[in-house]
Amino acid sequence: MTNYLLINAGIKILIAVVFSLVLIRKNIYREAMGLFLILFILGQIIGYAFDLDILKIVLPVEPNPASGTVTQLISSTIFPFLLAFTIRDLRRWEEGFQYDFYIRVMFLILIGIGFLQFLPIASILTNILLILALVFGVLGLYQKYQEN
Repeated sequence: MTNYLLINAGIKILIAVVFSLVLIRKNIYREAMGLFLILFILGQIIGYAFDLDILKIVLPVEPNPASGTVTQLISSTIFPFLLAFTIRDLRRWEEGFQYDFYIRVMFLILIGIGFLQFLPIASILTNILLILALVFGVLGLYQKYQEN
């Protein structure tokens, strides 16, 4: 990796960490942001340690890596963010689920389907997950309109 790539990755990781810590200090989504911080840092460590491009926040631009970088927000930042809020909601199982829980699970499944596109697996699994995502989306909309 070039120095530019390392500096760019360091700055973006630092921004995510500082943003999370500010929200935690202000008691805004304290539990979910703490989970996000752990998932995000673990994802970056695993991504850069084992050279898993799907987990890295910054990748070099092909075909000339010295010319610039590409930021992967979905797999490096949004996925841990949604996963943290979903885990927080699952821990509050007794209170019942709100519509946003179902919508977050739907988005997590859709992102998971996107990850599966990089693996040589049967398309039946993708179809099952797509149906599951649709079910969670419909449950979320039903819950939202039932609350109003």
